[in-house]
Amino acid sequence: MENIPPEIHHAIGKELRKKDLKNMRATCKLMNHAVEPLVFSSISMVYCFFGDIVRIRPSYLGDLDALKSDVFHHVQKISIIAVQESTTPVSSPVLRPFTELEKSLLKYFLPSLQNLRDISIAMEHKVPAWFFETLYPSLSSLPCIETITLRAKNEFYPPPLALRPYVHIVMLARAWDDTACASTRSFLQTTPAVKIMRLENGDALILPDSRRSMGDILGGFGDRHLHIEHIDTGGFDLLEDWSSIKGHFRHLGSLIVHDNLDTPIGFWTCLMEEGAHRTIRNFSIKPDPRLTPHACLAPELWDFLWALEELEYLQISIASSDSAEEREMGESQGNEFYEKFLKKHGDTMKYLHLKAAMECSWSNTSPRHLQLVVTSCPKLVKLSVFTSHVGGETDMIAPVLDQIPSLPYLKNLDLSGIIPNLYEMTSREQEQYVTAACYREKEDMLKEVILGYKPAVPKVFEGLVINKQKHYVFEFLEGAQSFTCAFGVEHFARTQMHFG
Repeated sequence: MENIPPEIHHAIGKELRKKDLKNMRATCKLMNHAVEPLVFSSISMVYCFFGDIVRIRPSYLGDLDALKSDVFHHVQKISIIAVQESTTPVSSPVLRPFTELEKSLLKYFLPSLQNLRDISIAMEHKVPAWFFETLYPSLSSLPCIETITLRAKNEFYPPPLALRPYVHIVMLARAWDDTACASTRSFLQTTPAVKIMRLENGDALILPDSRRSMGDILGGFGDRHLHIEHIDTGGFDLLEDWSSIKGHFRHLGSLIVHDNLDTPIGFWTCLMEEGAHRTIRNFSIKPDPRLTPHACLAPELWDFLWALEELEYLQISIASSDSAEEREMGESQGNEFYEKFLKKHGDTMKYLHLKAAMECSWSNTSPRHLQLVVTSCPKLVKLSVFTSHVGGETDMIAPVLDQIPSLPYLKNLDLSGIIPNLYEMTSREQEQYVTAACYREKEDMLKEVILGYKPAVPKVFEGLVINKQKHYVFEFLEGAQSFTCAFGVEHFARTQMHFG
């Protein structure tokens, strides 16, 4: 660290002093956490490229006076995000020192993280080559690296061979032309440690006759196969070259598929022949809006799910439909499936996700469903349910909370609901006022439901989310004894409820 130029040393120190460590320490004490490992166990760096300049958003949790300090001794995890916001040149002599600062953070700062073990690199669009030419050599010098996660959208810059033994997670979203397929296959053939993989088609519209075969990417490995434990695929034909790719699926522990268009007849039977029903612990089907609600409950899939032996996580989202008859059929099958399935497999379930993509009775959780979950799944650690209209007649927040003492292992609870608009917007002039009035009324109902709840047995949660929309998710530190209720609407004040 002694070779850092003084001006760079000063500039970086100035950048990192913007966070208020005093408030952070006070928060940590309230949470009964040791300050040092909490504040400096992980850091993140976001690079935003605008034409030919770049700006960084450091989110270091601390008041750092100098890079030569040992304050980074605890850092074991780093997230680096590079995003191209614009390609229009906006060069200015005033901004050049900032570009040098960003390069120096990569060149001098990263090698100082000698205990770094977990690295996540996300790239979106066409990030300038100098970024990776500086980043990868800096990471190659670190002695304790264990895991590297690579995420890429549209453009992918693979790391050098020296780093590839540590790449365990690869998530790529691209337009899979011949060049992209060939380059990805070549990369994976020299990256033997990949365990988690997500391949998504970056095209906006994927027509059936334009789907690529998964063999275009995972085929041609010879006798060597990736030991993939988790795979998420979208926009690929999984059976066309099954004989050349099936070896990759023999260690499968988690599978995410995208309804029947990606799972042709025979796929589930082929998976069972490879023994996947004995190893899969996490299973999820994402809905395809072009399918009827009951499409994901095909007989072959039912047989496969029924045969699962070690299932711990289940998520099946029922696709929506404009047909009332199809919605009713999907709801009926959904209820029948969940009830039978939970009674058979509930004893091994640790995470249950009951959030359907349509308004059926399994998306609007009822007391009977809750009772079934509690009695069938005593080992649940995490539960996600949809609680219907928040504060309304069918609100299920309090009934869900009442079941908490019956789930002794539960540490994470995610409740989601919708806030109905009680007023008709008749004109633009009234819209703002009417909306605010509606939210105030719902807020009062919400406070009555949540603040009026007194748990019979105080419980410590590692994470608790009560929310309106998925992208408004609040995650809390391990051992936290409070949770925040925020329904994603600016008129709502955050509400805290303390257990114990």
